[in-house]
This record gives sequence, structure tokens and C-alpha cells, in this order.
Amino acid sequence: MEESLRSPDRVPGRRGGFYYRAIAGPANPAGLPLDLSVADGVLNAEITLGPMHSGAPGRGHGGVLAGVFDEFAGSAPRFLTDSMAATARLTIHYRAPIPLGEPIQLRAWVHAHEGRKIHVKGDARRGDLVMAEVEGLFIKIDYAAIDTSGAARH
Repeated sequence: MEESLRSPDRVPGRRGGFYYRAIAGPANPAGLPLDLSVADGVLNAEITLGPMHSGAPGRGHGGVLAGVFDEFAGSAPRFLTDSMAATARLTIHYRAPIPLGEPIQLRAWVHAHEGRKIHVKGDARRGDLVMAEVEGLFIKIDYAAIDTSGAARH
């Protein structure tokens, strides 16, 4: 973990550090590529879920999408407010089944910013069809203070 915290960002549009993240770590062979861009105050990305992300036959697993939203919406504070933040609350509203093998557009934006609290909203869609919406509360933190020993801290 200590090495991944020091790793330089080698992939444009991806967050630096934490290269073995479960969902979108560039060094994680099972991670989903999550290339990020910003336009008009909105963070954007596109993902395609494969067979290893399935729940019901032919459908993406809701837990995988929850992880993607945590990773993606959790990037909004960094890319939109230049703040590193940790997830405090994540609420997902599933609206339609997530297909496998088809590109899905992700969007996230900062809804409110109050001191250390950063409220983010976003969605996953194919064209005009909103498949899921996310609301998250992220707390600004100092990543330099993270214990990299792997020991639990309370």
C-alpha cells in the first residue's frame, strides 16, 4: 500500500495513488478502466461491464455498479474541487437493468460544498435512459495522514 500511495499517475485522466484499488485501480487486472474527463463542471466517464460483472443473466450486478459509483463519484471532489475526500454515505437509486457488453456513460457533479462536506450527485445512462442515480457525501481528508502500515486504526 505504501508503494501505491507514492506511485506517480501514469495514466492521464486517472486519479493518482492507490493503484491496486478494487474497482478501477490501473494495476488491478480485474479493475474496470475508468478514464475521467471534465466538461462544464461535470465529471464524465464511460464503462462497459463484462461477464465477470454479471448478476442476473445478461445483467450487471448492482453491487458492481455500487462500487463503480463509489470510485467514480468519489473522484468528483478531486477533479471538481481539488479536494481529496473519503466516502461517508452513498445512496443509489436503481432505475433500469444494467446491460453487459454495452457502453454506459457516467456523470457526477458537486451539488453542494460545505466546509469539509462535499455532496455529489450523478447518474449512469445509455443515451436518454437513466439506469441508476447516485447521491454521495464525501468528507475532505488529508491523504498524507493515512496509515500505510496496513494496521487497523479506530
